[in-house]
Amino acid sequence: MAWTASLCLLKFALIILYGRIFVSGTGRRHAIWIQSAAFTAVGGLLMGSIIYYLTACTPVSASWTGLGKCKAPQAGWLGTGISNLITDVIIFSVPIVWVVDLQMSLHNKIVVSTQLFIGAIVSIISFTRIFFVLKVVPSNVTGTVVRADIFSCIELNMAIVFASLSGIAGREAISNFVHRFIVPRTNRSYGEVYRPSGDANI
Repeated sequence: MAWTASLCLLKFALIILYGRIFVSGTGRRHAIWIQSAAFTAVGGLLMGSIIYYLTACTPVSASWTGLGKCKAPQAGWLGTGISNLITDVIIFSVPIVWVVDLQMSLHNKIVVSTQLFIGAIVSIISFTRIFFVLKVVPSNVTGTVVRADIFSCIELNMAIVFASLSGIAGREAISNFVHRFIVPRTNRSYGEVYRPSGDANI
């Protein structure tokens, strides 16, 4: 449950970040709806996980004492993993709608899009974790859940790292790569603020 709660809190932070970045134009007009949907999805994942883990064993203490009856954990892990992957895809892909609408050079659009999609790596790790969850044998959970647990730890830590890099250290490195191999920079500075195409008079 701690793993799910940590990832959900990170996703809440990213949703709020997107809301603060895209503050005008068409993107802003749709921001409230998109943020609400994302918050609902992540909140549902968090609440569903809490309810599942609180009701998986009777009594609850049986989950750590072994004295009682518990449901097979694989179904819960699989449901949580798939829901987590879906919310990953939504959160890391939605901002492209705003990026396309921004008045900036092609170079800067590629840089910003790359930053926002850097979290796709986390989704790949999440998918790998689901694969190993499917390999868990109910009769030998302790011995077969090790790889799934390893990827759970990797996913959480990489999510934190990539979310941080997408807004701080990674920006200049991505910009230099795009400038050298894809599209050169224009005279506009990278840090310049641009309004979406529909906001020329604002």
